[in-house]
Amino acid sequence: MTPTLPMIGPYELIELLAESRSAAVWVARAPGAVRDLVLKVRRRGDVQLDRRFLREYEAARGLAVPGVVRVLDAGIDARYLWFLMERVFGLPFDAWVACAPDLAGRVARIRAVTPALLRSLAGIHRAGFIHRDLKPANVLVDRQGIAWILDFGIVQPWAGGPGLTAEGELVGTLPFMSPEQISGAPLTPASDLFSLGLLLYEALLGPRPRLAAPLDWLRALCTERLPPPVCRDSSIPRDVSALIERLLSLDPIDRGDPEELANLLDGQEEARVEWPEPHVWGGDGMALGAGIRLLAGEGPRLLVLSGPPGSGRRRTAEQIRREAMVRGVRTVRGRCVVERPGGAVEEVLAALTAAPRDEGWRRTLGADDASLLLEMWPYLPLEPEGQVIGSASE
Repeated sequence: MTPTLPMIGPYELIELLAESRSAAVWVARAPGAVRDLVLKVRRRGDVQLDRRFLREYEAARGLAVPGVVRVLDAGIDARYLWFLMERVFGLPFDAWVACAPDLAGRVARIRAVTPALLRSLAGIHRAGFIHRDLKPANVLVDRQGIAWILDFGIVQPWAGGPGLTAEGELVGTLPFMSPEQISGAPLTPASDLFSLGLLLYEALLGPRPRLAAPLDWLRALCTERLPPPVCRDSSIPRDVSALIERLLSLDPIDRGDPEELANLLDGQEEARVEWPEPHVWGGDGMALGAGIRLLAGEGPRLLVLSGPPGSGRRRTAEQIRREAMVRGVRTVRGRCVVERPGGAVEEVLAALTAAPRDEGWRRTLGADDASLLLEMWPYLPLEPEGQVIGSASE
């Protein structure tokens, strides 16, 4: 893969930085220049990898986003594809955070760069792309404390563009993949937010055990919820812990908007995080056990979780949803709110009519019937407590 030529286009190759099956990365310099740049080059041959390399170039070229390295030049000839980028001098994210002398220092470093990382991701997503490989090696922090997102080699358009990943092909870095990415479900930009949550969690508290198989990772993510950072160490600020826990939500919708999360963390908006005491299930864990037993049944199933604030309803619901994902059972959830009688049913119906891109999901849900129900819903008779007690007549 390594070019044998001392020049690529008008650029002199000075030092090989990294090499893989698909491409090589060199320090390069224009004739007469003193500033070093980075040139990524691929020897042509494999059509699929050639297309992926061009997709990376197209994505990076079109991104004018703070915190994303700029593409400066590109070229193609009979043997090579290449593009030229700015060079960033820095450390991988985990190594940079680990330079802090103690936990308080690691928290300070994470708090300092995470808002900018979230805004960079927001810009990437606005441009129509999902990164799909956010990991410590692909986030460099320079000497000024600025974080840079690198390597768009497996970037995927999410706004209707064609993908380059074959059906059943698993791409990315397993320890930093979202559950939906490992399971092969359709991806949204929220997948990158989950990867960012894992990146922050490990930088703060150390690496998790590495597993061998994708199925092992999927089960771990879906059934073994990571303890909130503040439960691992009570000195971790609750807003930092709450942010990481939210990014690691199983439901992509619950992960939030990156711009809003950035504003919360850097103090531009008032934090609205509620922190009940962590709930610990005792005895036989009846609600959790009942939910898992329901997953083994046939046909549509319904579970209602009730209890006072802080009783663990949300965490129990998420544990059940994680187990459902492992078993291949599709779920939707609605939340009961006192101020909105029937709001839980409305949320479920809205989820059914969202018409995800996954055709199998649409067939499972019966979206047409759900759409009719959603139109009828405001006219269904309700008790004051919000219970559905009748059905619409013709």
